[in-house]
Amino acid sequence: MPEETYFISAIVLAAGMSTRMGSENKMLYPVEGKPMIRHVMDALIETHFDEIIVVLGHEEGLVRDAIPAHEKVRCITNERYSSGMSTSIKCGVHHLDKNCTHCAIILGDMPFIRAADFDLLIQRVSDPENDLGITVPTFEGKQGHPIFFSADLFAALKSLPDSDRGAKSVLRSHHDQIQFVSFDHDCILQDIDRKL
Repeated sequence: MPEETYFISAIVLAAGMSTRMGSENKMLYPVEGKPMIRHVMDALIETHFDEIIVVLGHEEGLVRDAIPAHEKVRCITNERYSSGMSTSIKCGVHHLDKNCTHCAIILGDMPFIRAADFDLLIQRVSDPENDLGITVPTFEGKQGHPIFFSADLFAALKSLPDSDRGAKSVLRSHHDQIQFVSFDHDCILQDIDRKL
C-alpha cells in the first residue's frame, strides 16, 4: 500500500485593523526588538509547512515590508478584511495549493509559538491514525491556536459567514472530528491585543 502524501499549508491572518491597539498596527508592534508578525514568520519558515500564505489587508504595504522573503512564503490580499476575520480565512483557503491536504489557521498576533510547537501539530495531522479532521492544541484544558483542518473541511471554511468569529462555527458543527493535542506550556494561548 503506497504511503500517504501530505501537503500542509499555513494561513497566517495579518489583515486586521488592530482596533484595540489604538492607532498602531498590531502586526508591526515591536516584541523583543522586532515586529510581531516577524516573530511568527521566522518560526514558520523553520517548520515543515509546505507553503505559508500570509493574508494581508489593513496597511498592506507596511505589513508586507515586514514579511521575510522566502520560497515557501506567499502574500495575498483580502480586499474585504474590514468585514471580519472569517473573510481572511476564506481568502486564504481559496488560495491554497491544489495539492493541499491540510491547512492551519495561524494568528499573526501570537509571537511566542516556536517552530517546534508547529511541527508537533504537523506531525499529529500527518498520522492517519490520529487525524480526525480538526486538530486543536490545548494547555491545561484551554483551547488555543493554531487550528488545523483537513481538506474535506475546506468547503465549510469557504462558506463561513462574514464575522470576527473566525472558524468557530465549523468547530461547533464538526465537534466530533476534533482531536486535541496537549501542550506543556501556554504559548498557544498567548495572543497580544494590547500594548505590553
